[in-house]
Amino acid sequence: MRSLFYVVGFLLSCLSSAGWAQPLASSRQAPSATPSQTSERALTAVLDELKARYQVRFIFETRYLEGKFADREFSDQGNLEKSLKALLKPHNLRHKRLRSGDYAILPTRSRTVEPVPSRTAGMGPPTTQLTRASPLTESSRFATLALPLSVEIRVTGQVTDAQGQGIPGVNVLLKGTASGTVTDVDGNYTLAVPDESAVLVFSSIGYITQEILVGNQTTLNIQLADNVQALSEVVVVGYGTQEKQNVTGAVASIDPQKLNQLPNISIDQALQGQAAGVQVTQGTGAPGDDIRVRIRGVGSINDNSPLYIIDGVPTKGPINTFNQRDIESISVLKDAAAASIYGARAANGVVIITTKSGKSGKTTFNLDSYYGWQEAYRLPKLLNTPQYVEIRNEAIANTNAQRAANGQGPLAISPFTGNADSLPNTDWLDALFRVAPIQSYNLSASGGSERIRFYLAGNYFNQEGIIPNSGFERYSFRSNVNADLSKQVKVGTNLTLTYSKKDVVGSSGDGGGGNGGGIIRYALLRAPAIPLRNANGEYSDLPADQSFFGDGYNPVGLSEKTDNKERRYRLFGNLYAEWEIIKDLKFRSDGGIDFLTGEDKRFNEQWGNFGRINNPNSLSLTDLRTATMNWTNTLSYSRYFGERHYATAVIGTEAIQNQSHFTNASRSNFPDQRPNFRYLSRGLSQIQNSETAYDWALFSLFARATYEYGNRYLLTANLRRDGSSRFGRNQRYGIFPSVSVGWRLSNEAFLSDVAWLSNLKLRAGWGQLGNDQIPDYYPSSLVDETVGYTFGNPQQAVRSYAVVARGDANRKWETSATTNVGLDVSLWKDRLSFTADYFIRRTSDMLVPVPLPLAAGKASAPYVNAGDVENRGLELSLGYQSNDGPFTWSVDANFTTIHNEVLSLGSGEPISGGLSNSQTPPLTRTEPGYPIGSFYLYVADGLFQDQSEIDAHAFQAAGTAPGDIRFRDLNDDGVIDGADRMHIGSPFPDFSYGLTATAGFRGFDLRAFVQGVQGNDLYNYAGRISEDASRPFNSSAEILERWTGPGTSNSMPRVVLVDENNNTRNSTRFLEDGSYLRLKNVTLGYTLPASWLEAAHLSQTRVYFSVQNAFTLTNYPGLDPEMGTNDNDRGQNDLAVGIDWGTYPQPRIYTLGLNLSF
Repeated sequence: MRSLFYVVGFLLSCLSSAGWAQPLASSRQAPSATPSQTSERALTAVLDELKARYQVRFIFETRYLEGKFADREFSDQGNLEKSLKALLKPHNLRHKRLRSGDYAILPTRSRTVEPVPSRTAGMGPPTTQLTRASPLTESSRFATLALPLSVEIRVTGQVTDAQGQGIPGVNVLLKGTASGTVTDVDGNYTLAVPDESAVLVFSSIGYITQEILVGNQTTLNIQLADNVQALSEVVVVGYGTQEKQNVTGAVASIDPQKLNQLPNISIDQALQGQAAGVQVTQGTGAPGDDIRVRIRGVGSINDNSPLYIIDGVPTKGPINTFNQRDIESISVLKDAAAASIYGARAANGVVIITTKSGKSGKTTFNLDSYYGWQEAYRLPKLLNTPQYVEIRNEAIANTNAQRAANGQGPLAISPFTGNADSLPNTDWLDALFRVAPIQSYNLSASGGSERIRFYLAGNYFNQEGIIPNSGFERYSFRSNVNADLSKQVKVGTNLTLTYSKKDVVGSSGDGGGGNGGGIIRYALLRAPAIPLRNANGEYSDLPADQSFFGDGYNPVGLSEKTDNKERRYRLFGNLYAEWEIIKDLKFRSDGGIDFLTGEDKRFNEQWGNFGRINNPNSLSLTDLRTATMNWTNTLSYSRYFGERHYATAVIGTEAIQNQSHFTNASRSNFPDQRPNFRYLSRGLSQIQNSETAYDWALFSLFARATYEYGNRYLLTANLRRDGSSRFGRNQRYGIFPSVSVGWRLSNEAFLSDVAWLSNLKLRAGWGQLGNDQIPDYYPSSLVDETVGYTFGNPQQAVRSYAVVARGDANRKWETSATTNVGLDVSLWKDRLSFTADYFIRRTSDMLVPVPLPLAAGKASAPYVNAGDVENRGLELSLGYQSNDGPFTWSVDANFTTIHNEVLSLGSGEPISGGLSNSQTPPLTRTEPGYPIGSFYLYVADGLFQDQSEIDAHAFQAAGTAPGDIRFRDLNDDGVIDGADRMHIGSPFPDFSYGLTATAGFRGFDLRAFVQGVQGNDLYNYAGRISEDASRPFNSSAEILERWTGPGTSNSMPRVVLVDENNNTRNSTRFLEDGSYLRLKNVTLGYTLPASWLEAAHLSQTRVYFSVQNAFTLTNYPGLDPEMGTNDNDRGQNDLAVGIDWGTYPQPRIYTLGLNLSF
């Protein structure tokens, strides 16, 4: 272990109130006898001088140095190794340099080590002093505690690391008590336990905690595995690992062990609220839907998704096919200094995921399972049938007043006036949503010999949706095997095979935009007076009086009569070989594959009126196949030079190739609708077929070098050169450099006496990243033969060829340059930790579309490098943990604020986003000076209360009447038109946050997770449509507060069938505050005492109850304030975030879970 100091530091903090421990002190306070000669001085004093001179650390047992003196004139030999040898040899002592660079002081091998005193009745525990001189602390605190146990079994053994080296300072505790010991400098320990049912817990900062049942063993030798997430250990970075204390970039580490205590559904969902700068949005609650992850904001109008590296294999997703329980570590590379080694794919950040590996020793099994149920909550209140009839009749009456003024006859009032109670009163939301089960079962096995280790796991997950015919089911199997062919050669494989099936309903949108019908939207809009089913038991469709009750689809019928399944088979993993050529020089070769095949098959069963979505019936089928293969080779070197210099270097190559193939076909008019006959060959009409294929390749060279001087000054440099087939011959290659520095002030001599300061580090870095996520073949002009031309006869089109996309060989990478300044602080033996980062991320050469003139024909707008976008932000993370005594607790919080602004679009036009048509202009507008996807709307300014106010205002429409919305005349030209729209509101929050609190007491554990955003805006498009009385749709109960005369309302306009004022135009009337605070999860668990499990041969059993989405605090009136880009706007990426078409809400989930280890 490199950071042995932290082991001792952790020991001090954790044992201050434990059952018993061993006295700890600095070398300056070590007891010493009176020197026999005035020319002598204590060895500990000399070690202090050497420690200060060479900035190193010593660890030793006080008994070996007590009463030993060196000549007062002793001086070092100019070399620490020689000085130590001269100092220690006369006293039968030797020194040993540990992997961390620290030095252990030991007796010579020929000397018999004093045995640890055995305890007898009435005697206290043996007390061995572990002493360490450290530039970080000069504490004089002692802790001597007693073990109040009767001796029945005396257990001895050694605790070693993966290399077989003894680990000093490991806590060895008797589970369920505060009794225990710590290992000596060679990793040896002795502990008395009451009986064979005792369980020993071995823990140390930087290692994974192990629990071992004593049984009939009196000797227990334990090997602890490195914990790559420990503060003083290593984190996974690009193509390797690095000590976290030496990381100079912005890297967030997420502990999956904590996340595994929660019934998270997917890995990306588990990231939510866990790291500053990482915004995770669960855009819909539909099972299996993609989750939107953004790292440090939105830097492009194109793809902003991060790059995922799973066991060294890159992927852009989806990652919901992976089992969260298989994860060993998660690192998020947020700035260019950390991520530039991934070059052209890392502009949006990198998430590195490492899966679990086997441990040598007895095979251990773990069973994690839970079962639960889900329900919709926060459903809006809609009009019932009497209220609906009242509103419709009032709209007719207001329209008749307008018609009379225009000399037109009146429209008929509903015949059900005064008799609405005789009509059906259907609550469509209640009819649509259901209570649905959710379940997961995960069984894993881990073990192996000294040379071959394995981790095997199988998982079954099934989440039925709260809407019928929606759900997600997954089977996965993982096999991770590592083998040591010799001391120098290692090989291994990490493979996972998954099958998933997703049942899809059109949860949002209109018509085809919502996957065949916006089911939730229709539940919000369909008139309550229409029954769920007709008299014959079939689902109702069009009502008899469509002018009064509307033509909205039956949402329950749509969900039940639409069979839309997405099936996926995926093989993902790698094979590797590693060869230690010479000491500290390693070569590694990895071959990875991501193979995905599947089909999307949707059958619309015939029902309802002809001409509707499901009449006639139809079948659409898409077969897909995509394969990505990568081959990575790295050569790594690490070495200490002298006493103060430590350097590492990595160089490598990477080749990636992707091939994708899609076949699409559709048919309609199937005589037989039974499942066994739903095949393309059975359809009689509307035969359509298409086939597409894509491929791309990437070849890269990369290098990283790190340098550490005196464990104080840090330097990291990265360089990558990428060549991509996605770019033209003139701009095919890009170079992406980065450099970062760090200064560990806590290791400076002027702070060495500050005992409460564990770590203080400053970081700064700069680098460039690329974004190659553009459509394939952009450098080339594309020709399509489906274009029809007429030659003479306008009724006859001839199939011809035309240019549909114009290529550009000079199109180049989007480049993102990031400057980052950071601060890392930890206090009181790392109990309190704090991290702050300020960053500026600037994207240049962003690809933006440039419209072509009509003379260019059908060709789509070409993309040119013309845009600049800047994100500036501050990230704060704070953590505290208290592990003293039987009650333990911790708090982890993070805060992020990001300002997004478009700096330039070159000479290009502003870019519109959000669905629009001839009557409805786009909802968002992206242009310099504003955020990407900024809302661009008319400004609603109250209601006209009388005609005089209308006459005094700018002209809006000929039919504007009291009760209509007044819109601001922003340019003061006296006319309300398109020039009076403005940028107002952004879908991106002012800040986001997450807070996780845990507590534990005598087997009980409680965990609560709160997540939220503040200051973002949402456009309630579903509310806009429901408020449009010109179509006979249902409305929110808020319409009951409508304007009915002067002074009755200044926000909800009058209802009218013919909206001549266009009250429902895209305006701030429907722009809502999207801020929310959500108790995302609360879990209560209990771990059974070990003594209860002996008969069942179990090592651990934990049961828990969890509530997901327990409650949400928000002013947003829609179904769910957490949303990304919906189905209608999915192709527009971040140009249309935050538009609510009626989104599938996240359910509240109750689960009961069981964790078993045996």
